[in-house]
Amino acid sequence: MRALIGRKEGPLIPAAPADTVAAFGLFERRLYVVPSRKLIVVRTGAAAGDKDDFDQQFWLRLTKAID
Repeated sequence: MRALIGRKEGPLIPAAPADTVAAFGLFERRLYVVPSRKLIVVRTGAAAGDKDDFDQQFWLRLTKAID
């Protein structure tokens, strides 16, 4: 679920599986749960350089690696 301000229609991360549940934390920490793939991903690294496109690029690369 997105914040009410700046809300857009469509998926939060288009490249992620449709059933992805995500939690976004301080310092760009991330928790993703994908039930269909029995997958949990935790990101605890430093803030991404390209904040606007990080999640999309991450999921494009992760999907390619695990398919």
